[in-house]
Amino acid sequence: MRKLLISAVTCVCLAFWACACSRAAKYEDRLTSGLEALAAGQFQDAVEQLEKAAKLRSDSATAYCNLGLAFAAVDETENAITSLLMAKDILKQDPRPSLLLADVLCRAGRCEEASKVLVKLNEDLPDQPNILTHMAMVHFKLGNMDEAGALLQEALDLKMDYPPALYNKAVLKRDHDGDAIGALRFFAKYLSVAGDGPYTERAREASAMLREVLPASASPRRRTSAVPRPAPPVVMPNRVEHDRPAPSLLEQASKAVSEKDFERALVLLKEATRAGQNNADALWQLATLYRDHLDQGQRAVATFRAFAESFPSDPRIAKARTAAGIKPVAAPVRASGSDRREKVRNLWQQALRAHRSENWDQAAALYEQVLSLDNRLGIAAYNLGLVYKSKGDFEAARKAFARAIEQSPAMVKARYMQAVVERELGETDKAIASASEVIRDDGNHDKAHLLLGLLYHESERFDKALIHFETALQLAPTAASREQAQAWVTSTARRNDAP
Repeated sequence: MRKLLISAVTCVCLAFWACACSRAAKYEDRLTSGLEALAAGQFQDAVEQLEKAAKLRSDSATAYCNLGLAFAAVDETENAITSLLMAKDILKQDPRPSLLLADVLCRAGRCEEASKVLVKLNEDLPDQPNILTHMAMVHFKLGNMDEAGALLQEALDLKMDYPPALYNKAVLKRDHDGDAIGALRFFAKYLSVAGDGPYTERAREASAMLREVLPASASPRRRTSAVPRPAPPVVMPNRVEHDRPAPSLLEQASKAVSEKDFERALVLLKEATRAGQNNADALWQLATLYRDHLDQGQRAVATFRAFAESFPSDPRIAKARTAAGIKPVAAPVRASGSDRREKVRNLWQQALRAHRSENWDQAAALYEQVLSLDNRLGIAAYNLGLVYKSKGDFEAARKAFARAIEQSPAMVKARYMQAVVERELGETDKAIASASEVIRDDGNHDKAHLLLGLLYHESERFDKALIHFETALQLAPTAASREQAQAWVTSTARRNDAP
């Protein structure tokens, strides 16, 4: 099924406030440059800028989502998956990172994995037409046509004018059911609600082609009685019957090409690609027809790309990728490396589930396994630190947060937590140094100011403590935190006024 692109280039929009912090300004500059490069199709530039943005703000779902899209565009699938998993972990109640992840997995030929992602998402966020439509597209690619149809109908039952479901229902009617009239009706519904969407022109072209090849007796305008009279057995060379097998269509198309009747060959090959039989050969011939005889370079490239994505095991895959301008695939990764990455992903998901269930021992063991397989994952080290802190093992927590900072120096929250556990360990000077670094990176970090106030208060440096308590009071985002900061301001002010 042709996938209707329903996700915008920027999948998450976050509000940013003005900030004097240079790191925040750099982050916004990198993010803006990355999004502009992504929108302009300059994918490698987008990767470079968005990677820098993610390093500056490790909690930015915007950066990670769009970095995943950029990696996918340059065929770096594993990096795309990792980035989208990061975004998914940050935006736990937002379906968009998971939908993008499923799209990337499907494009990589890993539809079973994509299906698992979407099933879990549907369990967490039920009754959403966009999720059901994505599930239907995956089932279509897996060959589960009945399931795909049922999911699309379920999406339309929830929202009868949902454009992606209408478009894909039309494609299913046309390409699988052979129901030209039904396909025309769904294309018409789609066009009535889609406006100038990305697939509007395709829907118009598809409708025109269906009317061209539709037998006259099947035309909706001619069906005036319940039992239409059969059409006379007249040979009509320019009409393609829907029940004709794909091989005969290919043979006719080859003959038309040899006779230089390229327009007829185009009609025949388009119909052959929809018939569902030998459509690898039909798609290949259609792409070469566009390139060699019709001088339609862009359509040729798009068709070669569709071939490469749809038939990755076909012996012509290398030629298709070259013709489509797809970046050559890097040398195959050894099976052990691929298995290791898969194991890391599985362990990561298990660790998150154990963490959320507050099963601290199991979570710690799983995070340790993740890091033993890939010690570059700063977020895994950070989560491990949180787990050890919850267990009361502050020394192990400090080491874990230090590992997180080593791998992700821009992870401000790791340095803040390092300061927290250093205070718990009674290492006041180290905690002050760590909390001060947090404030240098993020001057609006209210918790870091409050922590510094407490540290200075405990070491009886009340003048400095008061400065940070007052700053925390100004920055505190909630009433509860403001009350806490106010209490410390009042207490410390009294000590400063004491003789």
